[in-house]
Amino acid sequence: MKSSTDQVRAIDATLDNVKSKRFLRSYQPPEDSDAVEEDQRNEEERLSREALNKLLDGDTASKFAKWKSKSYDANKIYKKLGVSTHSDRLWIYNKYVEYLKQ
Repeated sequence: MKSSTDQVRAIDATLDNVKSKRFLRSYQPPEDSDAVEEDQRNEEERLSREALNKLLDGDTASKFAKWKSKSYDANKIYKKLGVSTHSDRLWIYNKYVEYLKQ
């Protein structure tokens, strides 16, 4: 039969192990500001899933106006839409090119 001291030690060891694992899961090293800014710029370059779905559904007017106000040229939109790997988005690009000509 184990003594109560042995049981307390076993419980303490188990709790310490759990705390260590929790710390390792929750700890994230601080990122340098350049990396954070780079991630934010990359995020801005991509379209959100919601925005892309609206475009694919044909709701292009507001997005096109926004892009034009930001002086996005056709090449930028081609990359932003990822047309080179997603040919189903080519029609959006072509429609934007026509919009720019207006």
